[in-house]
Amino acid sequence: MLVIVCSDLHLGKGKFLKNGQLNILEDFFEDERFKEFCEYFSSGRHYWADVHLVLNGDILNLIQIDVEGVFSHIIDEELTVRAIDEIYKGHKLFFEALGKFLSAPNKQVSYVIGNHDAGMAFEGAQKHFNELVGNEVNFAFDMNIDGVHIEHGHRFEVINTVPPKNYFM
Repeated sequence: MLVIVCSDLHLGKGKFLKNGQLNILEDFFEDERFKEFCEYFSSGRHYWADVHLVLNGDILNLIQIDVEGVFSHIIDEELTVRAIDEIYKGHKLFFEALGKFLSAPNKQVSYVIGNHDAGMAFEGAQKHFNELVGNEVNFAFDMNIDGVHIEHGHRFEVINTVPPKNYFM
């Protein structure tokens, strides 16, 4: 099996805001390249191959997304789902590329939750993400694949340490 790990993409609301102004909080401008990346590993010589794409934290930059003009310090399921919708509007191609990748044989995607996308720990957020992708992405805080441990690593920085069993206080 081929395991590919991508981390810290920091998808925001897209390159431009509704008013056409440049979004200075956006960090990800490579939707087209991500699409090409997904196509490469789900077609040609990789079409039948077992390929596991691991999105290793901070894929969505939920901490820099305003919902209806409000930046909240609260992380809850409803606000997370609404923030995912805002990100989707600016990055439809990214979500479509993941869905198309997963529709090929022997492909899987896992999403390891990081500190910028902590809201993805909510079941409703995961379900909504999967609905937008159009296929099932698996979510975890860490994982082991063929003896390799994968985690986002933010818990090793004191300010970001959160016990997994009490993720939300």
